Amino acid sequence: MPEFKDITKLSPLPILNLQDIGLPVDGLLVPTPETCKRKWAAGKCATHYEHIASDLGNVNTLFQCPYGFATLAIRTTSNFVALTAFIPYPRQGGEHERAVAKKHGENKVTTESASQSAQNLEGAIKHFENLENESVKKHSVALHEIRKLNRTVKQTAERLCNQGDVPDPELVKIWKSSDMMSQQFDVIELLANESLMQLPVTSECDLYPLFDKCVRIYMPSETPGRITLRAIPFSYSGSIMACDKTIMILPTVLIENGLKYSIPGEPINVTIEQTGKWVIARVRNVARRSTPLPRSVFQKGVRQSQDQEGSGNGLYLAQLVAKQHKGTLDLESRMTGSNQCECAFILRLPPR
Repeated sequence: MPEFKDITKLSPLPILNLQDIGLPVDGLLVPTPETCKRKWAAGKCATHYEHIASDLGNVNTLFQCPYGFATLAIRTTSNFVALTAFIPYPRQGGEHERAVAKKHGENKVTTESASQSAQNLEGAIKHFENLENESVKKHSVALHEIRKLNRTVKQTAERLCNQGDVPDPELVKIWKSSDMMSQQFDVIELLANESLMQLPVTSECDLYPLFDKCVRIYMPSETPGRITLRAIPFSYSGSIMACDKTIMILPTVLIENGLKYSIPGEPINVTIEQTGKWVIARVRNVARRSTPLPRSVFQKGVRQSQDQEGSGNGLYLAQLVAKQHKGTLDLESRMTGSNQCECAFILRLPPR
């Protein structure tokens, strides 16, 4: 679906994301006033936008902010934004509005023009949403067929591996590779249709077995035991509520990420424990880096290293899935040598 940064390129007026409230972004024709930038830290501005975002009935209604500017909200299937920081004519009234009108003449806009801008922007957003929906439908059909073929490979390999006492190592590799492909299909589907991360979290699930499955699949055959998994205490399972469609993304991305960017042969340590109100999974690895790992790795398309293959979308999706499950995905990164960095990704989810 269209992202907020893309929508800002279409708005003539200052615009703000009501799903992730922050300082308004300059419009194409009207800038964000200096008054807004100075007053933002006081907190009244955020409260104003939070009030608008709290009620869908506030859409297409003109509101006045605490400092006299006007705000007009727009909502579509996947976006909730506000045109803001303009001074309407006819005026809404009040001393604050008169004061900012004298100071920021470039932000004066007729109410009719503001409403028309909102309608045009809403129409443009809906147009792009419809285009993406059609694209998703086409990709979903193709992906479904590939999934069916891969399922056949996986089931056949599993059946052959279970025949006899000692399975053929090459068959085991096919089985594991097919299972890994299943997880990658989940990533592809989420990239094509991020609305899947709005599905409800309704299934009882234990986090430890999910990570255990991934450890077994990803364990390098040349260094068995390189990935360690430990529950604290020993028998802790990490019971949570989950969405079956997306939960497996979390252990898959974190363990694969640890293997891909760690120093060859260095261990990847995974722990599952409960601390306070959270079920916590930590995945630690040591990487060759001259600086600590930045938080920008959670952004879409950002890769940790240009020397490794990858789309740069795994951690971005994992963070969204954690949010879907009412949790968080954080990063701790510190230098342990001149060219060595210890990285820990910390997943926090509420217990069942």
